[in-house]
Amino acid sequence: MFSKKLFVIVGALSLLATVADGTKIIDLSRDFEVGNLDSSGAEKVIDAASGDRFLVLEKGQIVAGYTSDSLRNNYGYLLPLYSAQKSLDSLAFGLLVDAGLLSLDDTLSDIFPNDSTWKNLIHADYLQGVSIRELLTLSSGLVGDITSPDLCVSNTEVPDDSCVWDAGGKDLFSALKYLSPNGERGTYNYVFHLMLYSYIFLQLTGQGMREYMTLNVFPALGIRNDAIAWLKNSDGVDATNGMKLSAYDMAKFGQLYLQKGVSAPNASLISADWIEKSLTGFVPKALGVNYGYHWDVYDHNDDKVYCAAQGFGGQMICFYPELERVFVRQTQTPTLTEYLSPKDDFFVFERTTVFKESRKPNKALKKKSKKSKKRKVSNKGDNDVNEFVV
Repeated sequence: MFSKKLFVIVGALSLLATVADGTKIIDLSRDFEVGNLDSSGAEKVIDAASGDRFLVLEKGQIVAGYTSDSLRNNYGYLLPLYSAQKSLDSLAFGLLVDAGLLSLDDTLSDIFPNDSTWKNLIHADYLQGVSIRELLTLSSGLVGDITSPDLCVSNTEVPDDSCVWDAGGKDLFSALKYLSPNGERGTYNYVFHLMLYSYIFLQLTGQGMREYMTLNVFPALGIRNDAIAWLKNSDGVDATNGMKLSAYDMAKFGQLYLQKGVSAPNASLISADWIEKSLTGFVPKALGVNYGYHWDVYDHNDDKVYCAAQGFGGQMICFYPELERVFVRQTQTPTLTEYLSPKDDFFVFERTTVFKESRKPNKALKKKSKKSKKRKVSNKGDNDVNEFVV
């Protein structure tokens, strides 16, 4: 069924230490440098940011962060991305497009031409005409089956791949059956699970998504394959929405997009053209929010803030090119009643939030932070930046 095209994409070109808009370029295969962690902005993050873990970069340096005591004591450093993984899947699709293995106009029937794939599927004719572009912008009119199996939850103290994640499809047939054309084509329709993506990668490359990204993405970002977790379905296929990362590694992806796909001063991981298109709001999603290739585009101060597709419970990667800032937010044990908007933390992107200057500790802020059971990141002791990474 699947073609066998084991390959590695290598892209490199000579670049300056900044991109055209002046953004500072750092080598993402290396550890982040740590900036001033005692600024008023860092204290403001501890006092006001939402979620159980929060990390802020400015010009590629860690400038603020905290982890809640509850998360520190019970969950360790890895948490599921949930739908935020869609934005990482979009990156992988972009690599296929850059390599000429995929076109955004390719339809599902182009990718799965075998008639047996579509046998006994109620909506086969509609599904066959859905394009990759429509899938990436959630504008195909397809919606997911709300009776799909519940999420599997596992301990995240160590990289844990023990859960079987069948939400969204236990095989190709059920991944297609999960989707039905009950939305309006050309408008935004949220789909929780897109297990179909993993089968597209198998079909086009002969590789699972984890193997593919281990070869083509993780090395350039300094991410160790043995330091993540990625659940599989009953078919043994890497599950979409099943990846678990540290906040530190999530920030690598945010910085990559801020750098327009440039992974180091002398190397480009993915084309700037793909990044630009990914961050173009093609489809209206909500007031002041448009949707690109699995990226939310927010209006902010007559400018734009870009956020990865929001993960269940508030898992977020956001960046603001104007100030070269990235923030990552993780939450634990989310429920369907919880909703943390990215805008809750857009104060990070205000000019009044300053991370460069030093100041004496604000006792009132520290007292409030202690009460809220958040511990800030620092350069030493049990609060150091290593808690964000293995």
